[in-house]
Amino acid sequence: MNEVQVPMIYGHCRVHVDSDAKVVVATSTYAGKTVRGVARCLPNDEFDIDKGIQLAVYRCNLKVADKRQARACRKVKEAKLALYEAQVFLDKMLDYRAQSVFDYLSAKDDLEDIETNV
Repeated sequence: MNEVQVPMIYGHCRVHVDSDAKVVVATSTYAGKTVRGVARCLPNDEFDIDKGIQLAVYRCNLKVADKRQARACRKVKEAKLALYEAQVFLDKMLDYRAQSVFDYLSAKDDLEDIETNV
């Protein structure tokens, strides 16, 4: 097997080349998990290491970007829900404050009425 012993680094990817099997594997991590991009040469094609590296790295990068985009969408959804819940709570507290002002003024008026009638 003619595998490169020391992996090459391309951007955020680590690249392993197996010339005998005509396979290039690019690996990276996202959220603590390994993400792989693989490029295999068809049996009838000539193995081109540079093209294989490009394909494997781009496939790996696309997988990472896809995972990031999915996470970003989930986080936006979570943030919208939190914003909605905060707005509901704010509305409830504004109503509570308005009611407390009404109750205060009513209690004050009741006290003044009884004090003036004594």
